[in-house]
Amino acid sequence: MPTGHKINVITVVITYDSRHTVALCTDERQQECRIQQHEINRAGHMYTIPVKGKWVVMHEVEQNVDGSIMCVPYSDDGALSAIVFNNTGKVLSTIGLNRACGIDEGSKPIVGFFQPMITCCFIQEDLIYFTVHHRVTSMCYNFIYSHATDSVLSRVGETRIKDSTLVNFPNKSFYNSIDNEIYTFYRQGQCITRSS
Repeated sequence: MPTGHKINVITVVITYDSRHTVALCTDERQQECRIQQHEINRAGHMYTIPVKGKWVVMHEVEQNVDGSIMCVPYSDDGALSAIVFNNTGKVLSTIGLNRACGIDEGSKPIVGFFQPMITCCFIQEDLIYFTVHHRVTSMCYNFIYSHATDSVLSRVGETRIKDSTLVNFPNKSFYNSIDNEIYTFYRQGQCITRSS
């Protein structure tokens, strides 16, 4: 981070193995974010993954069932992406979500929020479900991605979010392994369901 600039912690999660924390941090200008992992027992810093750009926002850390692989979706002034990495800090893949969904970079972040208009959740060890929201058109795009092969494995679903305002966005996605469905909940209360 540039010296002399205030560092803000956006969110902190504990990995499912209860051995590490993963923190998302940003400088006050939101031009650089950091993904940092620490060991809980030793309180030691393990690694930092920097993400730099014009206006970078990120909010959630999703992980596989044992906490060994994580995914952080982010936006850089409307360029929507996600980074997948393991618990040693090795970047496994980075996916450009605008290209995957066939959308432009007009879905900018909202001032005062760190949500990047994207949610994700692991549905298997190397499969990740993404929901991408385009604020201008109120369209929701979703698909399943394999970080192991760096490829989109499903068709890209498209749903128009009714009665959506420009400050609406997907808040969280959940995988239901019993019914093999994924649910995505929006800030304004809408819910999208998709079979995996």
